Amino acid sequence: MLKSLLAYALLACLFQGYLLLDRNEIVAEYQPFLDNKTIDFTDAYNLSAKEYSLIIAQIKNNTWTAVATMTSQIAAIKATIVQAQNISENNTAALNCLTRQQTAANDLTPVPINSTCWVGVTYPDFAAARDAIGTLAGIPAITISACTTLNPLPNQDELFLNCITDKILDLDDQFEQLQSNFTEVRTDTINTSVECISDQSALITSKIVEINFQVTLCLSLN
Repeated sequence: MLKSLLAYALLACLFQGYLLLDRNEIVAEYQPFLDNKTIDFTDAYNLSAKEYSLIIAQIKNNTWTAVATMTSQIAAIKATIVQAQNISENNTAALNCLTRQQTAANDLTPVPINSTCWVGVTYPDFAAARDAIGTLAGIPAITISACTTLNPLPNQDELFLNCITDKILDLDDQFEQLQSNFTEVRTDTINTSVECISDQSALITSKIVEINFQVTLCLSLN
């Protein structure tokens, strides 16, 4: 906000009496301001890139943690079935019942969590939101040369000045929009990942609960 106010202040000063500045003076006036924009936007890009990497790493970690948790729970229900079989070793009906549950337990796998929520999953919107800030960081450095190309004639100094000042104001607007978009996409990415892991884990958990219930019924045949 402060830098935006400074930009407007600079514009006001120029329009109040410095429109006769020659091109070199215009460049000298605005180059430091544009250099600061480059620094600020580059810092913002580096921060967004760091956030991107941390969030992707967290998604990977959350996925693997869920896989490990489900693997442990699957092993536990299989152990429960084996224990029930030992208890029911002399009861054919109970053993047949438990064999069906053992088959169901053997079909359980945590693989869908990894394959659905991590392996092969890309985040193009998230990456694009990050990269857009990086692209913006390069614009202040080429603003003067671009405005020179658009207004090369000696009698176009005022147009040259307008080109620079308009772009400076536009840079602030673009930066706010890109920052807002990055925040929104980051939140969507996290929520989508959490929902995927939760849904896949819940599906496996529901099957484990059902098998455990059936094991209890099998034991009741003893």
